[in-house]
Parts: sequence; structure tokens; C-alpha cells
Amino acid sequence: MIKKVLYVHYLNTPRDGANTHVTEFRKSFGKICDREDIEFKTISPEMSTGLHSPPTKLKVLKDWIGKFYIRDVKIIIEQFRQYKKEKAMLEREKPDIVLARWNARNLSIFYACRSLGIPVCVEVNGSDTEKSDGDFFIRLPFVERALKTRNLLKLVDGAFVVSDVLKKEVAEQIDYNVDLRVIPNGVDTNRFTPEKGGVAIRNEFNIDPNKVVIGYIGTFVPWHRLDWLVDIYKRLSQKYDNLHVLLIGETYPNAVELIKYVKEQGLEEHVTFTGHIDMKNVPEYIAAMDIAVLPHTAYYCSPLKLFEYMAMKRAIVSIGTEPVKEIMGDKEGATFTPGDMAAMEATIEKLIACPETRESLGTSAREKIQSEYTWDANAEKVYSLLQDTFQRKSTS
Repeated sequence: MIKKVLYVHYLNTPRDGANTHVTEFRKSFGKICDREDIEFKTISPEMSTGLHSPPTKLKVLKDWIGKFYIRDVKIIIEQFRQYKKEKAMLEREKPDIVLARWNARNLSIFYACRSLGIPVCVEVNGSDTEKSDGDFFIRLPFVERALKTRNLLKLVDGAFVVSDVLKKEVAEQIDYNVDLRVIPNGVDTNRFTPEKGGVAIRNEFNIDPNKVVIGYIGTFVPWHRLDWLVDIYKRLSQKYDNLHVLLIGETYPNAVELIKYVKEQGLEEHVTFTGHIDMKNVPEYIAAMDIAVLPHTAYYCSPLKLFEYMAMKRAIVSIGTEPVKEIMGDKEGATFTPGDMAAMEATIEKLIACPETRESLGTSAREKIQSEYTWDANAEKVYSLLQDTFQRKSTS
């Protein structure tokens, strides 16, 4: 019987979706542990400020030098140091099982668990095929191979991923058995509730209450294709005079080019950039939207913003990746073929013209989220994996 669980992650940036994930999971899993009389402890670094600032000349020089194998040398040194610290921590804490979040640079915790015979499960949120910061460096081949997911899974007793697509991809890479499950992300439906209206947010940014607001929340990296949304607005505004675009998120450094583009198009009065907002205020900002968009996401992702949009009863227009369609069916939202800007535009236009459809989609989306995709439901599935893993290891 499990008496103590350690949750280990190395996230230290408070302003991204990964931090939302670990924070909400920790709360929900903690409730389960209270119910089951299990001691639960999180091992993680201190949070940084999360503030971005222009790179200094010294940082630019360090980044340039770091391209030449130095990054991998640093990883090797860090892993040996972490292994010693983590092994000592595990000997001190004496957990029955460990749950760790994989970040492609923390193999040490899995080796430490293995060396002490402690069962360990891993949460995998990314794909080896996606470009990471390491792809812009000259790599040491043996380090690059060591940090692949297939090697990680040799060290663990159980694992879960966020989508069927990612499970299939991971399963095809391994030739050994591991308990690998799909556990999508979730949302706190008590916090993300449509009763939190967006009137105050519209007033704050001088957005007419009669406008149809097309919104997005998240980062402004180029591959999220928010330039598409600006172009779509520009064309649709020639037909409809009641539109506004609301873009929520930190504007430096990734939004600089997008802001410049909006100014060049003369759309400053019609496209609002809110800048960084406190995570606790996210529901009210989403409530200020009529149509919530997700122009792009990685093919394997279970996007947090999708769950948040659905919980807030928004009419959603999203890229139609397989994980998105696993969560949101035709009754809960509208999808378009990845890369098809014309289809995205046509879908948005249909929703602009039909408030009844917007209301119907939003209502169905909220109902589905409440019944299937809360953080509490997510934590229960993780708990089931940990229980099964512990029992299997205890009897082997």
C-alpha cells in the first residue's frame, strides 16, 4: 500500500502552460492523497520571476560559444551533480513511489530511483521529433541519443503521455514492455466558470460591448500563426463592422514583430494586446471573448488553452490536430485542416454571423469538460497508474 509519493519536476518559470499544469495537478493529486492518507511532497526548484528582457552582449556571446558542444558538456556535469543530490534526497525522504516530469534534461532522477529500487513513473509531454533548444547547438551524438524518450522508458516502471498520437509515436520507438497510458490535460471548472463575465475586461481596454471579440491567449511565437488571425480580421472587417481582436499574453520578446505588423496594417484601434496578465485573472479575460481561437499547436499536444476555452463556454475555432479532435468534437467546437488559412477564416465567419451557434457550441463544450476533463479526473487517472505500478513492483 502506498504511503508516500514524491512528485519531482524542474520547472521554474511561472508564466507558461507547463507551470499551470504542475500547479493544478499538484492541487488535485494532493486532495486524493489527503483522502487516501498518503504523504505527498513536491520536489522542485524555486520559481524565477519569469520576466523577459533584451539579451545583453555577454549573453549573446555565451549563446554563440555554447553552440560548440559546450551545452552538452554542461548537461553531463549537471546530471552527475543532480544524481548525487537526488539519490541523497531519496534516501532521506524514503518514498514508496516517485512521479517525475520529463524535460529531456533530467535523466538523473530516474537513474537515482533505479539505483535504490524505488518505483518511478514519468509524465511525457513532448516529442523527440519536435525541435528543441538543443537543435540549434552542435550536439555530442552520445548525449543526444541518451536524452531520447526510448532510453528514458528503459528506466521507468510506468508512463503516461497527453495524447493517443504521442502514445503511438513513443510505442513505435520501443521494443520492450512498459505500462504506457494516455492522460490528457484538464482544467479547474470551479475557477474557469462562465459566470465570471468579461465586462470589466472590455471596459478596461475600451472594447465596445456590442463588438464580436475574436480572442487568443498564450505565447506569441511565430509558429502560433497569429499573423493569420490579424489578416483574417482585416478581410472580415470589410464585411462586418462589429469585430475586435483581443490578444492576451506577454508581448516581449515574441510579439514584437506581430505588434509591428499590426501597426503597419493600421489596425491598432481594432487589435488589443493586453500584455502579461496574472494567471488568476485568465478566466475573466477569456470571458471577454465571443470566439476563442487556436490557430496552431504541435501535432501531439493536449493544449491547455483548449480546455480553458471550453470550460468558459466560448465558441472555439481550432486547428484540427488529432489530439484536439479527441477532446473537442463537432458539437463542442469547430476545427479546420492544419495549414488551411482559408478554412480558418470561413469557420470564424460562420460563427460571427450566427450567435445561436456560438451559444450552442459553448454550452456543449462546457458540459463535456465538466464530465470528462477536469484536473481532478486527470489526477485520479495518474493515481490509478501509480497504484498499479506499485502493486506490480511489490509482487514481482
